Amino acid sequence: MIQLAEYIAWVPMLLFFAAPLAQVYLNWRKQSSKSLSQWTVFLGICGLLCSLLYDHFMCLPFAYRVMHPLILFAWLTLALQEFWYSGRTQVRMSVVYSYTVVLALAAGALVWGRWYPLEIGFTTGWLFTILYAIFQLPQILKNQQARSVEGLSFWYVSMLGAAACAELSIAFMCLLPLQSVLSAVRGLLVYGIFIYQFASFSRSPRKE
Repeated sequence: MIQLAEYIAWVPMLLFFAAPLAQVYLNWRKQSSKSLSQWTVFLGICGLLCSLLYDHFMCLPFAYRVMHPLILFAWLTLALQEFWYSGRTQVRMSVVYSYTVVLALAAGALVWGRWYPLEIGFTTGWLFTILYAIFQLPQILKNQQARSVEGLSFWYVSMLGAAACAELSIAFMCLLPLQSVLSAVRGLLVYGIFIYQFASFSRSPRKE
């Protein structure tokens, strides 16, 4: 059963990788990333950096350790689009400074983990769980405020929902830590909220 789960683990990882690419494509087609909450992108990247440390020190399935760096690359592409499409110096400088600090902290944790691997693994695992629990709230609030999902890729949210469903199954099959189970449950709950917003709101921004 565990060996089967090791192979199935590639399914959610591939979906998690493809999901932000769907949003990257939509942003590129519109030549804008205004509809995407950059707080969601920032918190998502912070969570992925924690997940890399969590995977490494807790020896999670091989698919996780291979795909999470690729997923991080896809999310960094979203951050790069914000830098490129904003055209504002202040926004660009904030992007550079914030991600430089986060990457430096992640590098420090990786070095510290050589002496305290379990402590760093458990800590980053819970940080990943917390960040993953809240990182899409800014996007949900932004949609709610505008009462529109214009510019948000339906494929992006759908693939995240499908990935969370698959990840929950794998977490039970592989007896993964509680952090992994909670993260998958959160993904399904957030997907339900996004589905409600797509069903309730028009694709056009609210007219004042």
